[in-house]
Amino acid sequence: MTAKTFIRAIIVGLVATFAMSLLGFFFHQFGVPRLDWGVLFSYLGVGMWLGYALLFVSGSLLAILYVFFFHERLPATSWKRGLFFALILWLITGMILTPYLGFGFFMGNLSVAFGTLLNYMIYGTVLGYLYDA
Repeated sequence: MTAKTFIRAIIVGLVATFAMSLLGFFFHQFGVPRLDWGVLFSYLGVGMWLGYALLFVSGSLLAILYVFFFHERLPATSWKRGLFFALILWLITGMILTPYLGFGFFMGNLSVAFGTLLNYMIYGTVLGYLYDA
């Protein structure tokens, strides 16, 4: 990975994370629980602002992971690759991460699991589209 590709992945990851976070605030208007990722990260024992910082750092790290390991290996092109990557992230989150953190299998709640899937779909779609643009 070149320095230019690395920086591009970070920037695209930050933009995709911002899009996911912004739209997550409005999900409650459609009957989906509001997903405030910064507050969720603060459950790790850090404050809310550090929770938001962790959110954007993790969004950038996932973008680097996408570019380095998945971009050329996933089927389809552009936003479809990003969407496929988002589905992989959602499955890992629902089956491994949230049970480990005590939130239950697939967040223990169907509407929260659906909202999380929508959030990841936004992140992945923006990530795939902007990286290939």
